[in-house]
Amino acid sequence: MTTECFIIEQAEKDFDPCLVDISHDAICIFSDFLHKQSNKSVWAEFVNYGSHHLDKRSAIMFGILSVALSYQFWSYDSEGKITHYHHNGEDGSKGMLQALKREWLQHSHPLNLMNAPLDDVWVRSVFGDIPNIDSRVRIITEIICDGYLDGITDYLLERINNSIPYTMDDALKVSTMLPKSYGGDKYFNKAIMLLTVIASTLGSDTLSSSLAPQADDNIARILRAMDILIYQDPISRLVDSRTSIEPNSNHELAIRASSVLACDLIAQKSEVPTDSVDGLLRRCNSFNKEIKHLTATTHY
Repeated sequence: MTTECFIIEQAEKDFDPCLVDISHDAICIFSDFLHKQSNKSVWAEFVNYGSHHLDKRSAIMFGILSVALSYQFWSYDSEGKITHYHHNGEDGSKGMLQALKREWLQHSHPLNLMNAPLDDVWVRSVFGDIPNIDSRVRIITEIICDGYLDGITDYLLERINNSIPYTMDDALKVSTMLPKSYGGDKYFNKAIMLLTVIASTLGSDTLSSSLAPQADDNIARILRAMDILIYQDPISRLVDSRTSIEPNSNHELAIRASSVLACDLIAQKSEVPTDSVDGLLRRCNSFNKEIKHLTATTHY
């Protein structure tokens, strides 16, 4: 069994229509719309890490670090209210990416960051009041200091240079080599995101066409807004009241599983790669203000 099939099989195990159901009628409507769109992945536009300023190798290194830090841009304030990360006029991942770009370009090469004091004080000086400081320090330290960045970069670059499509085996390799940054997620969400970013920015959309669907909060949010995912109580109540959902709970897994299965069904019906579905969904800017489910995790 391929790793991609394993992801679908895992989603089928975690899927619970009593918690989150999938509307096949809505999928048919969306699939008809998708057929009229370009199949090209738009991940490069979404991440926007400006590889035109970098050579391919540095761009991959930047991708590895920036995608690893793309998670949980919310926290609770002293009064127990949800607050969202803003930095220099940008929200969430865009604020983090802009801050990382500035720091990256100052050091000209990522491994020069080893000379910086990679602690919580440094993280705040670069990213401002970003949530979950401790986990971000661990991730930055693993990527910059633990000695695997060169090896994984060379491996990913070789495949791009030789037009070898990324597969779920590559996602497994990334997760294994960088376990704090990319491991521990049975849906391999950030590893898939990384490979899609690199392929669509430095290669072509066909180089990520063998990857499984992504299981994250943005995809679930948009699928729900399109009436493809139907949240049942208590999940609908938890999400709409902005109450956090425990990681790896039945509720969180039901949301992630239904997202994977819905994207897979859309891809099958439309006869397009799953990354084309992910890319088009993320381009649906009209749904940016829809409520996402909140889970304290480093996986998304």
